[in-house]
Amino acid sequence: MGLKPSSLAGWSLFVLLLFLSAFYVVSGHLLSMPGAWGPRFSIALAEGVAFAGGAILLRVVTKDQGLNRRLRPASRVYTSFTVLTAITAALGLFLLNVGLAHILHESYRGIDSLYPMLSRSADVPPWIVIVTLIVIPAFTQELLLRGTLFPLFEKQGTIAAIVLSTICMPMLYVYPSAAPLVLVIGFLCGLETYYTNSVWPAVLTHLLCRLALYGGDLLYASELFAGRTVIVVAAAIVLFLLFLFSLLRGVEGLLRDGLMEHLEKGPERTSENLWNSFRTLGFLLFLALYITRLVMILLGIWR
Repeated sequence: MGLKPSSLAGWSLFVLLLFLSAFYVVSGHLLSMPGAWGPRFSIALAEGVAFAGGAILLRVVTKDQGLNRRLRPASRVYTSFTVLTAITAALGLFLLNVGLAHILHESYRGIDSLYPMLSRSADVPPWIVIVTLIVIPAFTQELLLRGTLFPLFEKQGTIAAIVLSTICMPMLYVYPSAAPLVLVIGFLCGLETYYTNSVWPAVLTHLLCRLALYGGDLLYASELFAGRTVIVVAAAIVLFLLFLFSLLRGVEGLLRDGLMEHLEKGPERTSENLWNSFRTLGFLLFLALYITRLVMILLGIWR
């Protein structure tokens, strides 16, 4: 295919968003059902087809472009960095979600904040949630966003790739309520992908972050912890600070040993690199579709 990498990435995002939007419109009646199986497995199937299928298709289309897809395992030297980043991110995301719920005066919404169309009244076995809303999305989304689209955007520089893969990630979700949490996940996963030269640390971080959100759901719904959630949150804060301190010390060691490279700015200034990626027709259509859907959601037209 003769498209430039950034243009191909823009068209991929547009087609992906179009597919996901059409799916949720067509199967809206299924997603509103109170049962456990239909809604969750339909979401997992749609995301699996869209993200994994898109990654495979892009890999075939761009096989001759010499892209660094980062599908190989990360070097062992980054093991501690990867584990500490994943655990710190998971704890931080849980605390961020608790803080958002407190600020907005709402009840805690963990994994449902990413999929608010699902009924909270359904009695869903944990294994169904873990498989459909945690494992499958974490794997397939990172396979496409960091494994395939990230290298395409990286032709405009590492900074552009991290920024674009971060801001595009929440735009692929149906509702804007997912944006604060997904932005954090996307940014950290982008950094990990670059520094470890592998997509698998990003998969681990994404998976643990989703698992932490779902753990909060179980915590706040548990009768055992009724009235004691403050203690758990306080413990999470302490653990977060300990892991964050360890992570910063680890990063300091990697920098001292020259194992973490500086971000590549790209062929031009960062602002120009971003603009060159934004102004492709595919990306403009992706942005227009997202804005249209967002307006429909805010006006109550999209349900």
